[in-house]
Amino acid sequence: MPKNQSLPTVSDFRRDFPQFADPAKYPDVQIEFRLNLADELLSENVTGKKLFPYFAELFVAHYMTLWAADSRAMLVGGPGGSTNGVQSS
Repeated sequence: MPKNQSLPTVSDFRRDFPQFADPAKYPDVQIEFRLNLADELLSENVTGKKLFPYFAELFVAHYMTLWAADSRAMLVGGPGGSTNGVQSS
């Protein structure tokens, strides 16, 4: 059971951010993991129930973009995490 009642589902996320619609490129399990993390780290008591889903989905979109970049880097022999963070700035 989610801590935040307005936590979006994977299908909500894919509908609101269609660039992440491809489950082969962005697996459900990866999105679900980040939604659960957003549920722990963010609070609809702070944002309000109306805005919480958007903030949670932005959180997930950000981390899915980083995950996809790391996945592509690893496919060509790069180390995981080499495409983001202070080192890549």
